[in-house]
Amino acid sequence: MSLAKATNWTGRLLGLAIVLSLAVVVLSAYLRISAAGLGCVDWPACYARLSAVQEGATGPARAMHRATASTVGLIALGYLLVALRRRRDRAAATALVALTALLAVVGLHTPSPLEPWVTLINVAGGMALLAVYGWLWLRPEAATTRGWSARRLAAAAGVAVVYGQIALGAWASAHFAEPACPGLPCPRETPTASIADAFDPARRLTATAGRVTVDDASVLVQRAHRLGAFLTFLYICMLVLYAPARTGASRRAGLAVLALLLAQVALGVGASLSNYPMWAAVAHNALAAVLLLAVVRLYHVYARD
Repeated sequence: MSLAKATNWTGRLLGLAIVLSLAVVVLSAYLRISAAGLGCVDWPACYARLSAVQEGATGPARAMHRATASTVGLIALGYLLVALRRRRDRAAATALVALTALLAVVGLHTPSPLEPWVTLINVAGGMALLAVYGWLWLRPEAATTRGWSARRLAAAAGVAVVYGQIALGAWASAHFAEPACPGLPCPRETPTASIADAFDPARRLTATAGRVTVDDASVLVQRAHRLGAFLTFLYICMLVLYAPARTGASRRAGLAVLALLLAQVALGVGASLSNYPMWAAVAHNALAAVLLLAVVRLYHVYARD
């Protein structure tokens, strides 16, 4: 990143947007997880109580989330006006405003514990907003790319793989699927639900005795999330270790991604072995956001090296 960009007010505005977007991701995860009762004392009997999830978490965290999200939206609108005036980054700026509007509309349906698509769009949309802000801020001011080389294509695929795994984690969270796989391994029994049922975007959950039902579809979703984590780990390791680093920046960016990935895997395994304490689940969401930014940075480095 050039000195001109570091001192430019638009660069500072984008940097502020990234910090605030990260805060929104963390606060949103905290509100969602605390309302669901993840890691509660009488686990898992106290988890996913419909009344508690429908009421949602309240207090200072809720107010902070709303204020921070509103500020991020105002920054998106302001950046769109700047992009239109400068005639650059108009597509990215439009995406920022579109994502902000989408999240605002979905927010009207939140919380909706029996409709997984609401949680999916909230999490995936928030992460996409963060990624676009990160893409704009982390991009070099005068980037000179070498065309679509194999390294650049592989790094772009890495961004898609990490984002896809985040979306898969959001779908698992929307199904309250943590109790479906107690401990590290999932049940060996073959679920009666089909993949189409588990990943039906219009699927509606059911409730039994005042709690969201964890059914066979939840088991499939949780299995898919863990398989996705394994495949993501393999791909990112191959990307970092087998794509030759041509510069010090490439090596540093690759090592940063690898370190964050290892920390994320360790956190996920630790959470599953300790009955999902709330702090671990919130940290897992926060680290996923940082990992996404790191992979976006890796893409930019690979694109210009």
